[in-house]
Amino acid sequence: MSYTKLPKKYIRIPVEIITEKRSHRTDSIFYAGKNIARVSILNREYVLTTAGEYEFWYNGKFYDEHAPMLKRYKNIWLRQMEDSGKMVVDNWGWFGINVWIDGKCQDYPTDVYSEYDEALNAFIEFVEKDLNKKR
Repeated sequence: MSYTKLPKKYIRIPVEIITEKRSHRTDSIFYAGKNIARVSILNREYVLTTAGEYEFWYNGKFYDEHAPMLKRYKNIWLRQMEDSGKMVVDNWGWFGINVWIDGKCQDYPTDVYSEYDEALNAFIEFVEKDLNKKR
């Protein structure tokens, strides 16, 4: 049996976006506790998700990822508050990649990302590389 191998540019990985990017909200705190994207191929499932704890002090009060102000504010607010010293970050979460094979989460070493677009692009690259590995 013979076949013609298609150039890589014609092969697309079916990425399901679970949580859409929000305007002016790319930091991982705006997506805390949510899965962002998923790819399911054969016995594997790849999930781009958020992880870690979000804890910060703002004007002398303690907050986490459930702070009501995060529904109103955008990335620029986070940077301005940190730069001005009004916000002190104790812990900050991230976007990460989980790999499931036959329903079991694998202990894959994946990098950590803080911005939505950066994480989504890295996720797609990670899946492509992982699927191209010789097993």
